[in-house]
Amino acid sequence: MFHQRSVVNQAAKNGTQTTIKIGYVKWALLPIVRERGTLEKDLTAQNIQINWVGPFPNFAPLLETLNARSTDIASGGSIPVITGLAGGADICLIAYRPPDIKSQTIVVPKNSPVRQVSDLVGKKVAVNKGGAGELVVLQALKQAKIPENKVERVYLGPTDALPALVQGHVDAWAIWDPGLSTAEEQYGARRLVENNPAPSYGVYVVRRPVLAEHPQAVKAIVDILKQEGNWATNNPEKSATILEKAMGLSPAVIKRVVANRPPEQVLPLEPKVIAEIQEVADWMVEQKVIPKRVDVASAVCPAAN
Repeated sequence: MFHQRSVVNQAAKNGTQTTIKIGYVKWALLPIVRERGTLEKDLTAQNIQINWVGPFPNFAPLLETLNARSTDIASGGSIPVITGLAGGADICLIAYRPPDIKSQTIVVPKNSPVRQVSDLVGKKVAVNKGGAGELVVLQALKQAKIPENKVERVYLGPTDALPALVQGHVDAWAIWDPGLSTAEEQYGARRLVENNPAPSYGVYVVRRPVLAEHPQAVKAIVDILKQEGNWATNNPEKSATILEKAMGLSPAVIKRVVANRPPEQVLPLEPKVIAEIQEVADWMVEQKVIPKRVDVASAVCPAAN
């Protein structure tokens, strides 16, 4: 279940009001922006109303709301976004966040005999199908020169995967924050690979019809998100306090999450980033994670070029 919080725009009485629905997951920048109320405060005078939709556990259910037109703008990892584009989602990429290096990897229980990727042969690894977790495992196996069919991938979402790991139903888990920090801090999980073997960018997306109908509103929102990203990057302790409330996790877990995260900067897409996302998209086709090739350059919003 998700909920919406509407901000009443008194200025709308004097003009045409535009309502933009922003979907968000429990971590990263958007819950910080929501709690700070900056969008509402800065956009009231422009007759722009913000409806928050969420929080979601990950990008997959958020993508469904984009497809259902109950969300207009959202952010997620480039890998699940590519999966959505391959599935025909009518969205485009409008900005990006620096790649995850420390905040996504493969973990095993603290007493596990698995010490290196090659030890996963014959074992079960929990991953989210077609998402970042599956790609991390496939890339780790590729780097270790292990055939992917030697390791069983068990398709579980984050909510089900953590208890499966703790209870021994799977031998490892490919996960991102906050699940990663929760597993490490609360259950003593150990990283099998220190850094993410398949770093992915965070991307901000918007439904194309919304961008076409309300380009100035979308631009105004993205401009404020850029400012908020700089604030969050420069104020990690204050950001951690907000995330602690938004995520309902312990201060120790939140401290790990903040330490693992890349800068929360919201940056305009550039050729180098587009090319690197394209490399991942092409590799996903080769690995049959997605059914067809995604042309990332054509998926970039016109206003972001």
